[in-house]
Amino acid sequence: MSIRLKTATGHLSIVDGVARERAANVLTVEPSPLIPLGRGKGNLYVLVEVAGEGVERDEICQLLLETINKEYFRAPGGITAGLRQAIRAANAQLFRENRDRLTAERLIGGVSCVALRESDAYIGQAGPALVYAAHKGELTRYPETSPWLELPPSRWIDEGYVVPLGVRRDVEIDLFHCQVQPGDTIVLAETALARLAGQDRIARAVVYQEIDMALAHLKRLARGRDCSALLIEVLAVAEEEEEEAEILEEEWVPAIEVESLVERVRPERERRPVGPAALERVTAVGEALTSRLDLGGLLRTMGGVLVAGLAVLGSGVTTLFRRILPEAETPEQVPTRRVTQARRRTVTEAQGNKVLVALAIAIPLVVALLVGAVYLRWDKAREARFVELVEQAEARHALALTASDKPTARRLLHEAQGLLTEAQTLKPDDLAVSNLQEEIQASLDKINNVVKLYWLGALQRYDDPGSNPGRVIVSGIDIYVLDRGTDRVYKYLLNEVGDGLQDLDVDPVLLRKGDQRGDIVVGDLIDMVWMPVGSGRQTSNLLILESGGSLLEYDPVFGLTVLPVGDKDKWRYPQLIGSYFGNFYLLDSQSNQIFKYLPTADGGYSNPPIPWFQVDVNLAGVVDMAIDGYIYLLYADGRILKFMGGEPVPFEQTELDEPLRGPTAIFTKPDEETKFLYVADAGNGRIVQFSKEGQFIRQFKAAEAGVFNQLKSLHVDEIGSKFYILSGNTLYMANIPEGEGAGEPGGQ
Repeated sequence: MSIRLKTATGHLSIVDGVARERAANVLTVEPSPLIPLGRGKGNLYVLVEVAGEGVERDEICQLLLETINKEYFRAPGGITAGLRQAIRAANAQLFRENRDRLTAERLIGGVSCVALRESDAYIGQAGPALVYAAHKGELTRYPETSPWLELPPSRWIDEGYVVPLGVRRDVEIDLFHCQVQPGDTIVLAETALARLAGQDRIARAVVYQEIDMALAHLKRLARGRDCSALLIEVLAVAEEEEEEAEILEEEWVPAIEVESLVERVRPERERRPVGPAALERVTAVGEALTSRLDLGGLLRTMGGVLVAGLAVLGSGVTTLFRRILPEAETPEQVPTRRVTQARRRTVTEAQGNKVLVALAIAIPLVVALLVGAVYLRWDKAREARFVELVEQAEARHALALTASDKPTARRLLHEAQGLLTEAQTLKPDDLAVSNLQEEIQASLDKINNVVKLYWLGALQRYDDPGSNPGRVIVSGIDIYVLDRGTDRVYKYLLNEVGDGLQDLDVDPVLLRKGDQRGDIVVGDLIDMVWMPVGSGRQTSNLLILESGGSLLEYDPVFGLTVLPVGDKDKWRYPQLIGSYFGNFYLLDSQSNQIFKYLPTADGGYSNPPIPWFQVDVNLAGVVDMAIDGYIYLLYADGRILKFMGGEPVPFEQTELDEPLRGPTAIFTKPDEETKFLYVADAGNGRIVQFSKEGQFIRQFKAAEAGVFNQLKSLHVDEIGSKFYILSGNTLYMANIPEGEGAGEPGGQ
């Protein structure tokens, strides 16, 4: 059994150099001196701090404390939800007070709230606020760093720091969580205390000190300066107080006396004791009512009620038969008996009918009452479980916000989401749960560097039967899309604004399977790549590889031509093509080789290729390739391998919250064009941005759920801050949001 805890409190209040017995800006709400177990919102302790030229600060403090007290305990949800609502209400109250004041007379404030339940302390703060927690011999300050604690009130607004209470309609709330045990002390104080004494001196004043001694030490540290504080000492409940603690925490359920209800409707002279078996059943009913409800318990309870009722009914019938059946008589009694019997039969029949009617009324009534009691207890248990789940989720959320490392924070947030999912099964439409889920998801997104893409412009849909667009390339205003399902290459032009396609009166199909080009008939279209100038190549054009081994070049001026390529008989299963500085690369997965072609004088790649890999590499499972001088290979299982000069180079994906799952495309270019590496991670519905050494930077997700579940290809224009994305059968455009990683050097 865990140690029961209780509190002792004390006030420090110095006004105009004079010590007061109580502080006017402090609230203590303790339904009992014991810290509550497991239910409710615990004990509440509040300190408000108000600054400004107004003369009625004490009255304003009392008004804010009353608002916090009322809103905290009536707020739906658990402890942290109550703290949020109470602090928001206090801010709204002070904001209303300031509306009719001159600017010079307006008041600004801050608040610290501490809720204690079991061994948990939940802290809510806004504006200038200060809480110290002495735990296990160490003193922790909440918040750890804050401009409020370093500057006097006269400079709070001038310095432009986080807005205090009473200035705006909204307020930023900080939540913290810590553990307490016997011997700990919590101090809620005005921010002046942090400016009057450093943390080491305050630690010596309160750590392992009884409350009277701690108050005396803090009073000396204040040196007669105006200051107020509330001290809460956590103590263990003495052995003689344990019984009182158990009584306070006991859940009492009113007993339902089955027998007494029946006795009330039975005539006095007809009452008979219920037999042992029936009494045993009635006892079982009571035990079932005080246990946690399940279906079996309900059935056992109903069965017990019915058996008890039948026992009572049997007793009544026995009595009835005793009155009806004849008794042994002497001959002298026979004449008298016959006369008396006729009278008695009439009376007995009437009485028997009354008994049966009473039983017929009583038994259904008892059953209905018991079913109602069982339902109420079940509803109460469900409500208690719901509140417990929400409070546990809130606690984990609060812990995640103060976690020292991202893996711990992620774990806590995922646990909180799981608890809320269970809570939703109990109350599917609860607004507080939905709001908390949104807050937790926002916290998770922040930790995981998730950037939402709120605008996704659908440029083109591919609705022809069998369509499967699989590659997008952009050069200037030209957009090319390869549809591997219909074996077509499309060409589009961006409009002048750059947010859509031009509406042209020409067929967008640039090339299709079955076309006659030169002396070849175009077969299945395998892949395409944009080939820049370099290594003697004079023009930048689109290259397309078809299944017959022909390489076609598209030039906007000269159209489509077939380029000569040397030693194609070495190819076994060409899968992907790439380019770098005029050089042409072909990945052959069955040969486990990348063939490198240098441009030749005839405008093609006539010379034999150079086997690029100098080591054995298994290319089975490669889904895409990107080249910026290094070659990056993306595998279906989420691996990314990096090579230079045919040799492997270290590339470790670091700091990513979820491993790549079912990735489909990888993109980068030389550093002067693209500083980062991008992966279309279809399994997780996101685009992941890495440094070129593998460090996770950001991840981009569509604000509309499901849009990125079928990612197939992407082209990234970092200079123009644009994504071009193929997902499903749609070509999208999106702006790349500014933020961490945007425009930073990639380290190559």
